[in-house]
Amino acid sequence: MKLLASAASALLGVTRSARFFNMSIKAHVRDGRLVVDEPTDLPEGTVIELLPLDPGDWLDDEDRTALCEALVMSEADVSAGRLVDADEVLKELRSR
Repeated sequence: MKLLASAASALLGVTRSARFFNMSIKAHVRDGRLVVDEPTDLPEGTVIELLPLDPGDWLDDEDRTALCEALVMSEADVSAGRLVDADEVLKELRSR
C-alpha cells in the first residue's frame, strides 16, 4: 500500500512532505461552487485538489482509434484460434 501511495503521489505531483490520503469525497456543483455532500475528518483549512469523474474514459481520439484497432485484431486472433494460455505467459514473464 505504501508503494501505491508513493506512485500515486509521484503521478499527481505531490511533494514528499505531503501526505497521500486514500479517501474519496463526493461533491456537487451549486451556483458555480463545489459543495461537499458529507462531513469529512480533514482538519480545518486543509487544501484539496478535486478531479472530476469522467463517465467514459480519458482517451483522446488517436488513442481510442488505436484501442479499437487492437480489439479488432484481437478478436480476429481469437476467431482464428491464435490464443496463448495466460499461465504460459505468466510463467515466461516470471522466468525473466
